[in-house]
Amino acid sequence: MPLEQGMVSLLNNASVAAFLGAAFAFGLVAANDYRRRLKSKRQIRYLVSDNLDLARAKLETVRTNIAMLTEDNRLSGAPIMAFPTAALKSKQLEVIDLLDANQNQGLSVLLYWMEGIDGLLGEYVEATKRLRAVPKAGPESPRRIELATEILSNLTDATVSLEQLIEMCEWYGSDQIYKIFETQVPIR
Repeated sequence: MPLEQGMVSLLNNASVAAFLGAAFAFGLVAANDYRRRLKSKRQIRYLVSDNLDLARAKLETVRTNIAMLTEDNRLSGAPIMAFPTAALKSKQLEVIDLLDANQNQGLSVLLYWMEGIDGLLGEYVEATKRLRAVPKAGPESPRRIELATEILSNLTDATVSLEQLIEMCEWYGSDQIYKIFETQVPIR
């Protein structure tokens, strides 16, 4: 009985009660923060999946642009939406300590490819603008052929790169990240 009374009197102390309340509150905040970070880690997969869908749509757009140029001698030149890499980079930095080395490096590889493809498609848009500025007839005609060849080359490179990115995103989503590092990219 004296032990129970001692325990009750200890817990009845305002300082001890405040300390225990603060300790439990800290534990709750820490657990909630960890849960939130795990949720952010899961969101990386969703963002990779979204970028995979965008890569597929971009590939279809690039193939359409190649067909327009080679079959119809027409050119779109419309900008192609860039990959939203900022959100993915932000999530990566937020949970970098929760990612294993393969997940982190695999994500960095995907981001690198996305930004590279966006740069390539940006070059395509700029070359299209330059082509439109060159007169269709006259002494500038060889320049038009040169620019059209550059555009076709950019689009062909973008096709190969997008196909590779799609495959890598699928590997990342299916926990086969090691394949990203084992693949050999064809050089043309």
